[in-house]
Amino acid sequence: MDEQDHAEETGPTPSHRMPATHPLRARLGRALHDRPFVPLQTPCQVTYLAWVEPASEANKSRAWISALCRQSGVDEPRDDSSFHLVNFESFSLRWERHTEFSSAAFIHTGKTAEPTRDLAHRFVPAAWLADVPGDVLAAIHIAVDPNTTSPPEGALYGDSCCSSVVGGGHGQVWTDFRHHADGFSRFYVSDNGMQEETTGRLVQRLIEIELYQSLALHGFERAWRLTPRLLALEERLAELTEFMCKTDGASVLTELLSMSAEVERIAAETSFRFSATAAYAQIVSERCEALKEQEIPGKQTLGEFMERRFQPAVRTVAAMERRREMLSGHLGRAVSLLHIQVGTAVETQNRTQISAMADRAKRSLMLQETVEGLSVIAISYYAVSLLGFLFRFANSMGLTWSPTAMQAVSVPFVLLITWLAMKRIHARILAD
Repeated sequence: MDEQDHAEETGPTPSHRMPATHPLRARLGRALHDRPFVPLQTPCQVTYLAWVEPASEANKSRAWISALCRQSGVDEPRDDSSFHLVNFESFSLRWERHTEFSSAAFIHTGKTAEPTRDLAHRFVPAAWLADVPGDVLAAIHIAVDPNTTSPPEGALYGDSCCSSVVGGGHGQVWTDFRHHADGFSRFYVSDNGMQEETTGRLVQRLIEIELYQSLALHGFERAWRLTPRLLALEERLAELTEFMCKTDGASVLTELLSMSAEVERIAAETSFRFSATAAYAQIVSERCEALKEQEIPGKQTLGEFMERRFQPAVRTVAAMERRREMLSGHLGRAVSLLHIQVGTAVETQNRTQISAMADRAKRSLMLQETVEGLSVIAISYYAVSLLGFLFRFANSMGLTWSPTAMQAVSVPFVLLITWLAMKRIHARILAD
């Protein structure tokens, strides 16, 4: 039903038109009412199948359902739909498309002669059913019968059978959470006066408990396979850290970086699955709480079974995720320490080189000063010698002073003048 049809049913259109609305308003409003609970009449049987189907292959599931609808001449799902509920002659079909899986629920109303064998999907062609477009994740059979006191004889394993009163005291559930020889897990419900809507909600919650605990345990299997890889990385990191304490550590940088890349690869491989496990586990807990179970003496409730058997696996996945994050942090700190260690070694080496350069510069300066001193003496010597020629010439011209005495008196002045000239030249060179 579109918005125009709804307006026609609820009354005349108001004279003032609605302002422009956000393009997603209608779609988001409909999303709240998609996939409603299906009211179920008692007695009935529900066979539920869920299979892996990536979002990129959603059309395969829709085409599979459409093929069955065409064979029976009933309405097919729309091309853009992710939910389809349609009635066949002997059963109803509810198809749903989810993020990483699709599902089909076959609902048959009426009593069956063999509740453990006459499953609701027996009404569809076997060839069509065998062509399900993906690997099956969950296969569930739920039988709802009026006023029963126990499941069929031999239907469940007694050692793991769970049972509780639900539906505000108007129903009882039995299950063993096991996969039986036919590949299906089984739930049996006694309807002791529940309304059809209540029965539909109860069946849907039982399906979601079984489905989402199965999906959540995929993360546990991934965590179990990941354990040896993380253990090897942790042991190698401890060895490298100890080796760093005994050496300069520069030789282990490449291996530490390789280990860091491996941990990031593990994160990329597992982060979605581990996050999905946490999300699915939360849904399971919420659905168990929604059952509002009342304990039956001598029987464990479904919630107790999940707390004792399922939650430890979920906590294992969470612990493995924290372990990976801690290893990533340890590697990051090891690389940082290595950088500090290498940086300290480089600074020490640079300090030694600078000290050696300073010593060489000091010696060079001393040598330069020595050379300058010798240069002053040498230049002064030649200058005084030249002055000797001048004084002797002056004596030959009649000067009464002794050329040797005059030459001796000029020595200090020549030395001073030469030294000042050298200093001036040195200052200009430094200024340039």
